[in-house]
Amino acid sequence: MRHLRHSGLSILGLFAVAQLGLPARADEGQQGKTPMPEPLIGESITDLDRSEAGELEIDFTVVARRTRLPTLSVGSGAIELEWGVTRDLGLAVEVGISKGLGPDSALVSFEPGLRVAAAWALIHDFARDIHLQLESSARVLTEKNEELIESEDSPMRASVDLRGGVRQGRWTLRSGIGVGFGGHSRHALPIRANLAVFNELRPSAPIGFVGLEVDGDWGRRSPVILAPTLVFGSHPFRLGFAILTAITDVGPSPGILVRLIYEPG
Repeated sequence: MRHLRHSGLSILGLFAVAQLGLPARADEGQQGKTPMPEPLIGESITDLDRSEAGELEIDFTVVARRTRLPTLSVGSGAIELEWGVTRDLGLAVEVGISKGLGPDSALVSFEPGLRVAAAWALIHDFARDIHLQLESSARVLTEKNEELIESEDSPMRASVDLRGGVRQGRWTLRSGIGVGFGGHSRHALPIRANLAVFNELRPSAPIGFVGLEVDGDWGRRSPVILAPTLVFGSHPFRLGFAILTAITDVGPSPGILVRLIYEPG
């Protein structure tokens, strides 16, 4: 119960901090413009460049990756629902399950996960395509096995992040910085950071981009993950792939992430 109270406070704190600044909008959303490319690991809770209430996104994600143990891999699956409650407020809930794979799969039994999150838009400059939002998330159910925790986006029970993006032509720069708390950090400061550069595939694909994402979470034992990324599709479906490489003390640990993105309406 103590962990749940801390998680709830992190969500409530998001709104209290967000109210200190008013969202800046230089222009309304531009009709017909493709969504801003976003990372597959350091994904924002709701789309950074959304311009109206009621937007809905459902993500289906499958991840398979090696652990530090050569005879143990980890597989996980998750469904996430993202909902733009208002133009500024977004909510998300994610339900997942993880399981060990390989010769030593018995070391890691099925373990469920549940995450809730909220986002508040701080800046929407549609004329220059610059966006910034404040986010907070809390893990209501967390994996207990160490090898599973190391494969997740954060081992901490809660986090607060600033995520932003800017697009010029076909190029997009996405970044984020934050901190995790409410758990056992593998390093002195559980700082979180993400940087990604994408190039859109248009006109070759209606919606699509390719790029490189670098994700860091110093709550993890192995903080840095590199992820070359490809996303393509058209409305309402997109398919994303990322080749994951975690930099560990025993060498690179490979993996793959596949995500199906559905945006109805």
